[in-house]
Amino acid sequence: MDSSYLLPIFGIGLKNIPNDIIVKLLNKGHKLLISEISIFECIAKAAKLASSGELSPDRLIKGLLGITYSKSLIRISIFDGGLIRIATTARRFISDSIDCIVLATAAMQADILLTEDTLLLKPPHNLSKNTYTQ
Repeated sequence: MDSSYLLPIFGIGLKNIPNDIIVKLLNKGHKLLISEISIFECIAKAAKLASSGELSPDRLIKGLLGITYSKSLIRISIFDGGLIRIATTARRFISDSIDCIVLATAAMQADILLTEDTLLLKPPHNLSKNTYTQ
């Protein structure tokens, strides 16, 4: 899942995403995988809001600790050669490097990618771990 769905953990609400989306997905039996880069992206967005006074630094820290110690969110490392290979290929059609890593993580590890990003919803059909293994 991309960072949009993690932002409520940091106290950042989005119009199209219910604040309890993670609880709802877990209650339906879904296994939730998140790229470590998505955690970084949430921290960056929360820090920007905290620096302008729109979010308290304590709320940012609470969100970070919530994700760090959650047994329900499975963190996927970005330090994987195959993942970086796929992300590099994705960079040909996606300008955001973080999105490329999120997409590569989903291609390697997940059945689906939960995202609001329309560019990520239509990746090339050949973007998968099977195409890029050596």
